[in-house]
Amino acid sequence: MEGRANGLTFDPERQALARSRQRESLVWGLVGFALFMVILFVTLPTGLSLRLEGWALSLTTNPWGVVALYVLVGYLVLAILALPLRVVGRQSEVKYRLSRQSWLSWGVDRLKATLLGLLFVLLAVEALFWTIRNFGDWWWTVFWVLALGYSLLSGFLGPVVLLPLFYRVAEIKDQTLRDRLHALSTRAGVRALGVYEFQSSAKTERGTAVVAGLGAHAGSC
Repeated sequence: MEGRANGLTFDPERQALARSRQRESLVWGLVGFALFMVILFVTLPTGLSLRLEGWALSLTTNPWGVVALYVLVGYLVLAILALPLRVVGRQSEVKYRLSRQSWLSWGVDRLKATLLGLLFVLLAVEALFWTIRNFGDWWWTVFWVLALGYSLLSGFLGPVVLLPLFYRVAEIKDQTLRDRLHALSTRAGVRALGVYEFQSSAKTERGTAVVAGLGAHAGSC
């Protein structure tokens, strides 16, 4: 989205494009929410959820296996149903010149995101039912502790493991720029141990910056 700044604001054409993009995103967001609610109210009253559970039990009586089969099928069905909305969102990105990705690159990223989402949901649901089976009335406390531990772990691993799956990441070599960003983070009360460049510009026109990580893995991107 190209446009020139007018004083402290963007030119009217760019503002109009931004408002149009915002309205379109809101509409499709509401459509996605409505689709989720329809799926929810169709799945529970019609017994589809119980049928899926029964199918899983017909294959294994191991509680870990039952949960895994249920989550696998349910998650993939939801991912397939949501795919048209993902495609619409991708077309909107192209329409407003926000995306630089090819369809192949976008598809690979969506596949990676879907598989990672499946892994995280599976781990979360398995942990939930494990605590329910083993800790009685205290299951929610144990699950909260596990969720807290997961949040801390993801803070460590996110910049190191997840981010490189989608972007090329390298430490910024410009010492002057690194010093300026370190000084900025210090003024903000954030101790950044590294300043890195992740090449989001290869995929999007959006300006992107983030402070991510914990402990020895804290850094600015």
